[in-house]
Amino acid sequence: MNFFLYLILGLGAGAVYGLLAQGIIVIYRTSRVLNFAQGAIAMASAYTFVNLSITHGWPSWVALIVTTLLAAVLGVLVQLLVMGPMHQASPLARVSATLGLLITLESAISLHYGTEGTIVRSFLPNGAVHLWHDASVGADRLILVGIGAVVTAILWLVYHLTQLGRLTTGVSQNPVAVASLGHSPARLAMVNWAIGCGLAGFCGCLVVPLTGLQISTLTMLVVPALAAAIAGNFVSFPGTFAAGLAIGAAESIVQNYVHTPGWPEAVPFIAIVVLCVVRGGSLPTRDTMLERLPKVGSARFGRTGIVTVCVLAFVFVNVGPQSWIAPVETTALIALIGLSIVVVMGFAGQLNLAPYALAGISCLLAAHVAESWGWSLVPCLLVGAVAAVPVGLLVAMPALRTRGANLAAATLGLGVVVQDLIFSNSDYTGGFTGMTTGTPNLFGWSLDSDLHPARYASLVIVVLLVAGIAVVNIRRSSSGRRLLAVRGNERAAASLGISVWGAKLYAFSVSAFLAGAYGVLSQFQTGTVTFLTFSPLASLLLVGSVVLGAVGYASGAFVAGIIATGGILSNWLGFTQIDKYLPLISGLALMLTLVLNPSGLVPGTIDSVRMLLRKLIKTAPAEVGEAAHTPESVEVPEPTDATAPAVGADAVAGRRTSITRLRQTDRVEPLPLEVTGLSVSFGRVQAVRDVALTVQPGEVLGLIGPNGAGKTTAIDAITGFVNASGSIKLGGVELAGYSAYKRAARGLSRSFQAIELFDDLSLAENLSVGAEGAAGISYLRDILAPRGSKLSPTTEAAVEMFGLAPYLNQLPGDLPFAVRRLAGIARCVAKSPSVVLLDEPAAGLGQHELGELDDLIRRLAKDMGMGVVLVEHHLELVMSVCDRIQVLTLGSTLAVGTPAEVSANAEVRVAYMGEATEATDALDADLAEALSGTE
Repeated sequence: MNFFLYLILGLGAGAVYGLLAQGIIVIYRTSRVLNFAQGAIAMASAYTFVNLSITHGWPSWVALIVTTLLAAVLGVLVQLLVMGPMHQASPLARVSATLGLLITLESAISLHYGTEGTIVRSFLPNGAVHLWHDASVGADRLILVGIGAVVTAILWLVYHLTQLGRLTTGVSQNPVAVASLGHSPARLAMVNWAIGCGLAGFCGCLVVPLTGLQISTLTMLVVPALAAAIAGNFVSFPGTFAAGLAIGAAESIVQNYVHTPGWPEAVPFIAIVVLCVVRGGSLPTRDTMLERLPKVGSARFGRTGIVTVCVLAFVFVNVGPQSWIAPVETTALIALIGLSIVVVMGFAGQLNLAPYALAGISCLLAAHVAESWGWSLVPCLLVGAVAAVPVGLLVAMPALRTRGANLAAATLGLGVVVQDLIFSNSDYTGGFTGMTTGTPNLFGWSLDSDLHPARYASLVIVVLLVAGIAVVNIRRSSSGRRLLAVRGNERAAASLGISVWGAKLYAFSVSAFLAGAYGVLSQFQTGTVTFLTFSPLASLLLVGSVVLGAVGYASGAFVAGIIATGGILSNWLGFTQIDKYLPLISGLALMLTLVLNPSGLVPGTIDSVRMLLRKLIKTAPAEVGEAAHTPESVEVPEPTDATAPAVGADAVAGRRTSITRLRQTDRVEPLPLEVTGLSVSFGRVQAVRDVALTVQPGEVLGLIGPNGAGKTTAIDAITGFVNASGSIKLGGVELAGYSAYKRAARGLSRSFQAIELFDDLSLAENLSVGAEGAAGISYLRDILAPRGSKLSPTTEAAVEMFGLAPYLNQLPGDLPFAVRRLAGIARCVAKSPSVVLLDEPAAGLGQHELGELDDLIRRLAKDMGMGVVLVEHHLELVMSVCDRIQVLTLGSTLAVGTPAEVSANAEVRVAYMGEATEATDALDADLAEALSGTE
């Protein structure tokens, strides 16, 4: 019976989790922002409520209403001043803005009220309620459940039955359509931010008697709230509230049956991970919106800059004032762990909010080695950094099945669990006294910080130098291009044979190694190791600082080090008191910077310097912009007459030159594609039903049908992007069990309806990234000796064939639409696939470009020997270029034959246009005209 008693006791906290989560959902539905400051708003509201009701003696219900209204006003201000101006910024930038709000609130409350916790008496009736026998529970717990149920019902009614709810749902699906109806998405977002933050304030007042007035505890309430919101799929209010109740009950049960500290706090994290793994997918779905991301540096001058900075710092700590040694060392240490954020978030686009958890675990393992076996600093440094890698791989597990906000929630939860389960356990960490590691030395050379303070700082600078060069090398290498490809578009990366899982695991491994090195170096200096600094809030502050600098630039990590507490900035300002204000300043600066420049301070500074140079040297803007985008690591072939933009006979002559060159190098491996029994179902809807098709080398097969016939779904199934049944053989090898990237590596390539180029890579890098071979050892080699990517002979031939040479050094966003469309096809063939599947390549092209595309497809098949599957609505192109045509309708094959046979099929005409009408006659005319061009 005690089990049920503990379950009921946990329902009070669970009700608060559910309400707090519903505030997250309300905000997310209109702004698509996961508000990580929801717990911080509840925390600030709790302090406000206690101040009003206890310190100033206000009636509790008055203090509750005023506090809730103040939180709602804060939500309005956040939308008006921060989120509104950032509505076109990247999701990472907007999430980072909520981290800035969290940091600001946490710092402001710490400065005003201090950090000591206080027990608060419940303002709700808390008399005992008899349940059975001698079991009873406080009435306030049951009242909290009742309040939560009532609020949940109100929210459900409001968002299902009122115009506000309907418009909110509309904005979450299509804000442009809502705006076209005369409603303001910004105003709706403001209302929902007010409601969401008001709920947070309300929850802060309700929960403070249960948790006590403790900044970190109240702020981290966002973790169980996120778990409940994820369980409700960010949509269902009743489901979210029920999940909150379940989490609260589970925490109470675990707390009373498991006596090891930290396990109750692990419950939300476990829930988040399980939900992410079960609901997630290894690749995003086709309808996943591609997100605008922060800028990424080219690192062309990265090594020179890092060497210069580190050399100057090394000289300065050895010959400069001793008072500057500690600030420089602190800056170098924060820059070191900041580089781990640049790799995993800036290059790979994976939101990791637990860098200090990795650093702390590394430090703990190294400290045990030093204390037990007496190892010196360098071996411990290596052990700690290497030991962090498997932990980083463990952290990466959710990233293999989820992404974006869910991944951020999972890593934040990990940070909380590690702190409560490991760092707060004195059996592991030695408690307040810490662990003794002895005086650090380097092969017998004393690094005692009291006797030789410059020596230890010099070692840190050397490690930072090596780490900085390694990060720059990654950015300039094929490994960096793979990471940026995955960051930009996981589906497109997989279609080129890039292992998305492998890239993510690599990024987390490198990030963990760097964080591990920081963990050891930051604590071994004095000979005594403590773990108070490895907190989740410290991780959030670090991530915010790196984003403030520029998460896509190695120099962004150095900015984080400069502005860190105890770093160069605080020492230069000359205030001993400035350190305690730096987190507050950092939080405000982060929000302001993201509003003005969502990519951070570094790219904004670079752009300003570039504009200044333009004025000084009077250089044309186009020339400067083009130089800025030239990728130093990609060798671009010299332009020839065939590569210049050409039309008509000149274009055909140029392409024939490229084909002659191709024949002198290599043609694709001639492998037939055989598909039988292909079926795809989405729930009860069968999108593709028992489809069979074959494509021989050098053959063009047209796949046509009305909208919704299943053409793109069939391509997705053949190339491994959706689960399907049936047999898919390439050259007699069964591919049905292969993932998308393995199918691409075997010689099955595809294009997409949307032009899914990688925005952070130049056109040359886009073409080369998929043709650079398997990753393998290059992931390690690129850290030490990156190799510039030279376009392969096949890629160069494709560049000439498609007339892309004049555009190779430009970013995709700077290219004309037709060039981007052709570039998407060229990227498919750059890896020399045996079969290429083109999904509506003619979409958006003019009549002249269609003629060019016709010639290109013919040459892919006849001269390069590829099998081509062409999905296209442009009938003239299909009839002109295809050897055979297969017609799909309602997911099944309707007809297969030559263009003449298909055009004569009455069922095909009916499938396209319905019953025979004048429109059918028009279709006959179109088919006749298309066929006349093939004779």
